[in-house]
Amino acid sequence: MIPKRHAQSVPDADGQLCRAKMDAVRKLSRHYVRVCGYDGVNFMNASGRAADQSVFHFHIHLIPRTSGDGIDPWPKMQAHSHSLEEMPEILAIR
Repeated sequence: MIPKRHAQSVPDADGQLCRAKMDAVRKLSRHYVRVCGYDGVNFMNASGRAADQSVFHFHIHLIPRTSGDGIDPWPKMQAHSHSLEEMPEILAIR
C-alpha cells in the first residue's frame, strides 16, 4: 500500500514513501512482463523544474517496452567534466 502523504518530489519523500512506491513499480513491472507479455519496462521520474517536472507530486511513469519498439528514452548527454577518481568525493553525502 502506498502512503497517502504528499511529497512534491523524490528529495521531499521519506524512506517509507520511496520504498512503497518502488514496491508498486516492481509489482506493476512484473505484471507488464509476466502477464501482459512486454519484454521490459522503463520507469522515469522528474524531480524539480530543472528536470521538467510539471506535476508537483512525487510520481513515477512506467513505460512498458517491447523489443524494437523504437522508443529511445535516454537523453543525449555530454561527457562528464569530472574524472572517475573525483566522483566519490563529489557524490559524498554531506
